[in-house]
Amino acid sequence: MDRHLSLGIFLLVFGGITTTVSLFIGVTPTLALGLATLLIGIMTLYLPEPTESLAERLASDSSVPALLNIENLLDDLSLNEKGVYIPAAGLEVCPKVFVPLSQTRLSRRPPRDLNNSRRVFITLDEKTREGGILLEAPGRNLLSELELYLRLDFAKVDVNDLHEKLESGLKLLEVSKSIALERQTDQTLTFQTELTAFGNLEVKLSNLTPHVFDQIGGPVSSAIAAAVSKSTGEYVAFRQVSINPTDKKITATIEFVR
Repeated sequence: MDRHLSLGIFLLVFGGITTTVSLFIGVTPTLALGLATLLIGIMTLYLPEPTESLAERLASDSSVPALLNIENLLDDLSLNEKGVYIPAAGLEVCPKVFVPLSQTRLSRRPPRDLNNSRRVFITLDEKTREGGILLEAPGRNLLSELELYLRLDFAKVDVNDLHEKLESGLKLLEVSKSIALERQTDQTLTFQTELTAFGNLEVKLSNLTPHVFDQIGGPVSSAIAAAVSKSTGEYVAFRQVSINPTDKKITATIEFVR
């Protein structure tokens, strides 16, 4: 039973008992208190429960403008390729995302030391002018929080233990109820998670920044992709990612880029 329902029932029962007793003994102030508590209990049960906390609204207010800028950048440069998460290691170190101008052998697996770069526009080959843009992962902050709460570096987590660690961390942070993580083939992995927090933000981003959501992922899906990249030590990219606006379930397929 959730806290919203429990509080409503408690107030309803307390108000009802107080009102009944007050009627029998004829104490007007107590009767007023009982009726007021009864009314508040009814309102608590029938008014809709707040669906978004202040923290979520603040996260939304700060994330959306930044990701809208990336959306505009992808659109202006006509970048339609999937972003590649570059493997990284270290506590609170998140893989950066490279979005290539075009898919080539070099751009599919850009140098790992790009994780140390502060540049946005990257040229991989001066002769062929192969390149793209280098971005911070949308899930960077969430991945950092997961590692801090779990007190571990995902780069040191065995891939067989990744599901357990991710589920534990996401539940601990009250981000999701559960996560299903499955290695489909040697080249793909799928996951599904039902969000308890960030759900409204993820839905909003899927509508306002469709290129970012599809090519790089939202905060939650991005954090999971980054954790997979760190744990496996592999380059990864989203083959598909979507969110159901009704139940806030994210479903995604991650590809190991080789």
